[in-house]
Amino acid sequence: MKVYELRLKLSSTARNWRSQLSPHVRRDWTRFSKEFKVKYCKSKMSDSEKYYTMKQRKAETPLDFLYRLNAAADRADIRYKKSE
Repeated sequence: MKVYELRLKLSSTARNWRSQLSPHVRRDWTRFSKEFKVKYCKSKMSDSEKYYTMKQRKAETPLDFLYRLNAAADRADIRYKKSE
């Protein structure tokens, strides 16, 4: 019911975007909200900028920070591994 109610409140642009989604995404609220966030709630900061400005959190161990940093490097297509 949530998806139907939301459809009534969407602008014409968002309704057109919604109609292009596959039926199983349109019917499932979880999938629909995830697709909406991916499409319309993007960060204004690029992936490489996130990588270069990343800082270790207070409660984060150095190893956890390294894992998070490596994941950000993968998303930004930064080659951090030693090449052979």
